[in-house]
Amino acid sequence: MVRPVEIGDVRPGNLQQHGLFCYKSKRDSPGHYQKTAWVDEGFPHGPTIKILYVNGKQPGFIEYVPG
Repeated sequence: MVRPVEIGDVRPGNLQQHGLFCYKSKRDSPGHYQKTAWVDEGFPHGPTIKILYVNGKQPGFIEYVPG
């Protein structure tokens, strides 16, 4: 069985479309707002966020910043 696999590249303009990838950080929680602010502030300096999509679901992601 072939599963459609895609890698999404998260940028400032599409952050809300992809989400924050953490099931503990629901959209209305303080953690969600803190993470969104951190990502928005950090985009000019890093972080890079990639998300894996398999059959339209998000089984994983990677988030990293310059060392």
